[in-house]
Amino acid sequence: ENPFVVLNVSPRATRENLATAKENAVWDLEVDEGVAVKALSALQHPRDRLVTELSFLSSASPAQCKTITAALKKGQMPDASGLSALDQANLHAHALSMGKAGPDAINLLSRLHRKIDLSEVMREINANRQLSREKSVDRADVVAAFNTLVPRHAQAAAKVVAEDALKHVDGYQSAASIQAAERLVTEDVDSKSHFVAEFIEAYGSLTRSELLRLSDRIDSAAAKLRIQPSIALAEKIADDLRQWDALRQPVQLWDQCHGIDEPESEALGKKLRELCIFLANDKKSFDVAMIITKAMTDAFGELQGFSEELEEDVETLEGLLEGQRIDQLAGPLKDAVEAARAKLDTTAAAISEGALTSKSNKTIVGLVEQFKLS
Repeated sequence: ENPFVVLNVSPRATRENLATAKENAVWDLEVDEGVAVKALSALQHPRDRLVTELSFLSSASPAQCKTITAALKKGQMPDASGLSALDQANLHAHALSMGKAGPDAINLLSRLHRKIDLSEVMREINANRQLSREKSVDRADVVAAFNTLVPRHAQAAAKVVAEDALKHVDGYQSAASIQAAERLVTEDVDSKSHFVAEFIEAYGSLTRSELLRLSDRIDSAAAKLRIQPSIALAEKIADDLRQWDALRQPVQLWDQCHGIDEPESEALGKKLRELCIFLANDKKSFDVAMIITKAMTDAFGELQGFSEELEEDVETLEGLLEGQRIDQLAGPLKDAVEAARAKLDTTAAAISEGALTSKSNKTIVGLVEQFKLS
């Protein structure tokens, strides 16, 4: 779709060459006249031409351009060795957008973006423009045009990752594409890559509908838990939280690198924490609350402030569960003691007559048996 490809010319073509190429494209190459006119217009408009140059092969000779585009039209990935980092990035972004590269290619594309030298790119473009008799460009123009190209590369990469990830609807943890996206973030040690920032933005947008689906399922289960606490429902929420965490992990990591608690995960976590507090305080369902709280500690470990609160919640719930367990064990003994105290005179008389070792007094027998069990 690049105008240079449509008109079958290199960036060194003069305006006279372009006009002739447009006619040849229509008559000899059977290009739709509307498409050919649009391509010619893009190369005659200063801003559109610069974006077109940046997204093509500015470091390649005319012969290399023809060889490379011919290979691409056949669905082949040409040898890109010797080309600039930007030209190689253009080729890999093209391969991703055409489904000719897998998720692992996103890491290579990211590394290429870190190697792009815009001063070198400007020199290459101006060298071609000197031959095509076009006006030279300055660095500010190149930077502005490049900033429109980066989101296109990032979108191509994010689309491949998101589409591959969403195939693993039953277990996002196993999606190699998400793991590749996580590596992309962790490799960007200074967290300043424009490409990675745009990738994260695009990935978040492309996976938002699935996050909404998971959120709706969690909300539905949470509403039922408020009415009737259930281990089974708590485990469903825990499973959906694991899914959420796996799918959202690249975004969580990126925000963590910037000292931010990822907002959507934090909002979901706070909503579920409030549910757990209700289950513990109002329903005394400490075991149900614990299942969800532990799942949240795993899912939201990148949310520094929130994860600390969850650790305290786990500790509190452990104490409450232990108290509940003791109450359950000692409850029958307590009831037996109260029953014996209710008939204190009879109990005392029975004990003095040796009832502790006989079965003549049911109250004493119950007390002894519960003491042994406790």
